[in-house]
Amino acid sequence: MLEPTPGGSVHPQFPNPTPTGPGFGGAPDDRTERVLSPAVIHLRRLYYYLELLAAGYRHALKPEPLVRSLRAERIALGIDLPELDTVPLWSVRRQDGSMSIPFIEFILGQIGDSLESFCGTVETAPPQAIEKLMDDRRAVAGM
Repeated sequence: MLEPTPGGSVHPQFPNPTPTGPGFGGAPDDRTERVLSPAVIHLRRLYYYLELLAAGYRHALKPEPLVRSLRAERIALGIDLPELDTVPLWSVRRQDGSMSIPFIEFILGQIGDSLESFCGTVETAPPQAIEKLMDDRRAVAGM
C-alpha cells in the first residue's frame, strides 16, 4: 500500500518487497541480496527527475532558505552530476512572472528518456496509441 508523502512530494514510498538482512540471530551468510529490475531503476530515476523539477518550481514560487536535498537519491541512483543538487536553490521567478529553472532542458530530456525506456516494447500497442505517445513526447521535449 502506498503511503502519502509529506510536503507534496511526487515520489511515492514503495514498501520493501524482499527482506534485506537476516532476522534476529541469523547468520550473515543467510542474507539475501536485493536486486532491482531495470524497470524499477528507470521508474526511480523518473521520480527523481520529476521531484527535482517540482522542487525547482516550488522554490521559484516561494523561496525558502532550507530546501530538501535530493542528493542522497541522486547518489543512490548513480547519477554523477552534483550540479543537479543546486537546481532548487537556483530556481527563480522572473519579473515577467515566468520561471527560470536551471538545467531544464537536461531534466526534461532525462524524463523523456525514462519514459522512452518504458516504451521499449511497443510492438503490441495499437499504431494510433504509439503515434499519440510519440506526439505527446515531442510536445513535452519542445517546451
